[in-house]
Amino acid sequence: MSKYSNMEPSIDEIFEFTTNGMALISTEGHWLKINSSLCAILGYSEQELLASNIDDILDDYPARQIKHGMEKLIAGKLCNFKAVISAKHKDSSLISVDWLMFLLQNMDQAPRTFLVHVKDLSRQSEMERKLAESEQRYKSLIEHNPAGILTCDREGR
Repeated sequence: MSKYSNMEPSIDEIFEFTTNGMALISTEGHWLKINSSLCAILGYSEQELLASNIDDILDDYPARQIKHGMEKLIAGKLCNFKAVISAKHKDSSLISVDWLMFLLQNMDQAPRTFLVHVKDLSRQSEMERKLAESEQRYKSLIEHNPAGILTCDREGR
């Protein structure tokens, strides 16, 4: 036993405290367990999602993509399924998400549930845009400043 074993996070802690959305989904497409990050990404409460299925947050084409991926995972033709899809936010807007799905199996290799990892790409794009704007402002400040600009460390070098 490692001297750090009591410091290792449990699967439940990883599931809940990751900044990306995570969920367990039944082989029929019903939400079984949802972390708070996924609720924040989609705008729904945990209770609202648990009372629905994945089709409720997807248009027809992404729903068909995911169902096809689920079938291939169950058939053993894929080890994971990844797609960039549009999901319906509770406010009726569409958000772009990176959907990564794995099949979890029982000890006898029977399909049990799907583990889904969801990353909000629309928020990432907004952060990338803000970073680019900030870099442009900094570059403009340096290039177009009529005064000299000097940088040095704490020792005056």
